[in-house]
Amino acid sequence: AGADWFRPTAFEESDVAAPRANHPRLRGLSPRLAGVVLVSGAGVGEPRFALAVGIDPERERELGIDGFTPWPALGPDACALSEPLAAKLGRGDAVTVGGIAMRRAGTIERQLVFPQPVREYVVMDLATARKALGVPGGGVHVMAGALRDPLAGYDARDLAASVRALKDAGEAVAETLGPDYAVALPKAQAIVVFQAVSGPLRAVFGIFALVALAITAILVYSLVSVSAEERMREHAILRTLGARRRQVFGMVLAESAVLCLLGVV
Repeated sequence: AGADWFRPTAFEESDVAAPRANHPRLRGLSPRLAGVVLVSGAGVGEPRFALAVGIDPERERELGIDGFTPWPALGPDACALSEPLAAKLGRGDAVTVGGIAMRRAGTIERQLVFPQPVREYVVMDLATARKALGVPGGGVHVMAGALRDPLAGYDARDLAASVRALKDAGEAVAETLGPDYAVALPKAQAIVVFQAVSGPLRAVFGIFALVALAITAILVYSLVSVSAEERMREHAILRTLGARRRQVFGMVLAESAVLCLLGVV
């Protein structure tokens, strides 16, 4: 509690993982490390401070935690850089993270692990991150958890209910942890941000749709009215030959319907 990604507080992994091995809401936990380090390329670009994250790739893939896209192929003394950070450090397979020489293991395009405004970050496995961040064995900064049944409360038709279901699961986990730890729900936060952004967009697109429909109605009306005026002589002949008013009117409507169907196609 009180820590964040830029000022993490280490705790013992066993203090959290072992008592919650059989939690009814959790499928499992995976340790993570975090911290701010100085990153520099091979003589290209200026050294930059970036957020360093250490993960257990095998454990997270086993739990189905897909926090990074594409998934980095990490290994000893290897790291993956975010696209903005890789572009600023320049090309080259060598990079120095926290004073330790490493090789690049790929570039990450998108992440759902820490706040979205963070653009410059580097991802490593746990062993490499411990050396770069100076964290002794057994100490971790974050425990990433996967829900036992992640689709139970998710409904794409009702995102608000999905967020409430995720928060209920988070509260159940937080209740067992007590006030010494803080629980974050990155997927729920992503859904809330999506709702906040998509709401105004839906309203704007709705207005555009109404304007388009109005313009279409005016164009169809103009086309049909001009056609009816040009065929006034033919309509009069039909009336003289015995056609009823509604029959002539039906012909005009049928023609307009055919024009609308052709326009849709």
